[in-house]
Amino acid sequence: PTRAAEDAAAAAANVAALVGAVCAANLENLENDSASDVENDRSARAVSAASRLFAAARIACDTSAVPQMAATLAAAAGALVTRPPPRAGGSAGRLDAPRRASVCRAFARSASGLAAVLAAAPDPGVGDAASNAAWQCVAAAPLSCALVLDLAAAGASSGSSARRAFVVGSAGAGLTVAATSACELLATLFRSPQTSAIVMEAAARQGGMGGPVGARLATSLARTWHEQAVGVKAFGEGGTSFRNPPSAAAAATPHTAVSAALRNVLAYSASAKRAATDAELTATLLRVAARAHRIISYERRAADAAAELERDLRGLPRTKPVPPPLPPAPRPLAMPADAVLGECVSLLKHVLYCSPSASAAAAEDDETMGEDAAALTADRDGRTETASATGHAAKAARMDAMAHGAMAAMHALWRHAVSDRHLCHELMGLAANLMAGNDDAKRMCVEDVDAGDGGKPISFAERMLRLAFRNTSPAATTRLPPPPPPAPPPPLS
Repeated sequence: PTRAAEDAAAAAANVAALVGAVCAANLENLENDSASDVENDRSARAVSAASRLFAAARIACDTSAVPQMAATLAAAAGALVTRPPPRAGGSAGRLDAPRRASVCRAFARSASGLAAVLAAAPDPGVGDAASNAAWQCVAAAPLSCALVLDLAAAGASSGSSARRAFVVGSAGAGLTVAATSACELLATLFRSPQTSAIVMEAAARQGGMGGPVGARLATSLARTWHEQAVGVKAFGEGGTSFRNPPSAAAAATPHTAVSAALRNVLAYSASAKRAATDAELTATLLRVAARAHRIISYERRAADAAAELERDLRGLPRTKPVPPPLPPAPRPLAMPADAVLGECVSLLKHVLYCSPSASAAAAEDDETMGEDAAALTADRDGRTETASATGHAAKAARMDAMAHGAMAAMHALWRHAVSDRHLCHELMGLAANLMAGNDDAKRMCVEDVDAGDGGKPISFAERMLRLAFRNTSPAATTRLPPPPPPAPPPPLS
């Protein structure tokens, strides 16, 4: 029976791939070209109706393609968790690896098909009833993605190499593709407050989550992101292993997909924000950002020292003493330091983000029940993904960021950010989210702080004002010509 179910899931994945290809075609664009050739309004309405019938998103939402792909996704994820791939804790049979690989491919095709369909569909409440029903059908998709990401991100347990989630051969490659498709689907499901709210509400009604699914997603994605961006030190002092290496699937999953999924989940999931606060993700991101900043500063100092030494060596005889050697280089990261710094600031910005509707719902609950009672009721009653719970989780994340020195970190990064447009944009967004509804952050924004860059202490507000009104014109200013002399008055007659 198990093999029959796996074969059925693999066969149903072909339908998912077909629907994904149809959605990628975007056939509704034919409306404009056809409508330009009509000669009267009646023909224009007929062409518009025909284009509506052949719209790819409508075909996918009006038929059973979305429920079928969602069912295939859940069945494939359940099969992978029930009997994991080889060396993941289960018994490795002779045909286990190819079967696991086929199930991984079925999951990947279904996830890619759902991502293509939902990316073309409008947000809930904007489109028609078929589009809204399509979002309701993917209630099990977040949990299915969480199960696959847990399996891909799992490392060794208790030092036993026999229980590592390290998958070799075709099964390992299939798990990598499944994890990549899961990240792409999560980025689509959590693309806006409306989509994340309706998906998580349907998932909560379904039950059987085994804990907040947003927290599980944030934990798995954050661990994978940290292992890819920062790296994992496999051995400690004395050669004893204190942290397990990442699995092959987690190491091979594209980092852009992991980062995009983690940003969206942290931005719109209340349980993900709470899990990030409990796991001190904000403190970790601040430490990694400071480390990346030190690496960038050291590389610039080394480059400047090398250029100065080369210029001095060209002139004979030497007139300057040999410069002192630089201190030891900081420990490098697994990725380029500038990329890691930008991603750290972006993730912090998304952790602190709160939509206006969630902020209004949290403020209304605070007025009705009080701040402490509202925060406790959100967890006690199981309302882990409501708008009010998201507002309270974002408020707790802002307080946690202030406790770990987020304002001082922004001062330290400012001098480097003004020369990097992308980093400056992300840092501005982080400042805006940190000060939203946070009186302490607003007060500290106007206080003078020494950033340690050799300049005089100034406030963060003054730094932003200087950036906004700095002189970007050329050094030699062109003076405007003098106005023409006034015309002589007309002669008197």
